[in-house]
Amino acid sequence: QNVLLEYKKKLEIDEKHVILHLGFISRYKGIDYAIKAMKIVSEIYPNTLLIIAGDYFNPLDKYNPRKHRYLPYLKQLTKDLGLESNVMFITRHLSEEDMHALLELADVVVLPYVTNNISASGILSKAMACGKPVIVTDCGWFYGYVYHEINGLIVPQRNVEALAQAILEILDSPKKAEILKRNMLRIRKRFQWDEVAKLWLKVLTDVEEVR
Repeated sequence: QNVLLEYKKKLEIDEKHVILHLGFISRYKGIDYAIKAMKIVSEIYPNTLLIIAGDYFNPLDKYNPRKHRYLPYLKQLTKDLGLESNVMFITRHLSEEDMHALLELADVVVLPYVTNNISASGILSKAMACGKPVIVTDCGWFYGYVYHEINGLIVPQRNVEALAQAILEILDSPKKAEILKRNMLRIRKRFQWDEVAKLWLKVLTDVEEVR
């Protein structure tokens, strides 16, 4: 609770719409597309803040120096687009308290990944647990968890206009945002441990019956 209050005070969050990108800052996350989309969004909602939060150093990137140029590129892009007041970088290791506080403050979580090789997303799981509407790209794996217009929105990869319009769709309609949130809370129950255990028990029972 103290961490949440600190963020609210620091970011003056009560006066802003908050778009959140959470997780390691890596090229395949498509963060540059989120920044470009903010140029469109900020023209309609000037008091909107995109928070890009996560550690910049990913251990998986240590053998590829090119990836270490991504954060400077993102910051320069923000400056070139005149979005310094609409984009905030929190580039450090985030504690569980940090992540929960940022998710609590967010109106929507954006995951505009530009890859088809994703097999899981811990950030999506956390967003689901908090009942947050999400905007994701059409990266295969997301389809098993995000249902378009039900608990989130799915947009094409590398499509700035579609991403911006999806964000605006949620900001324009608090009623729609609330429906997405309620549906997210319902869907997350399918992935809780007791429900997963029931599914495994059914599988094992079915196998035993076949034998």
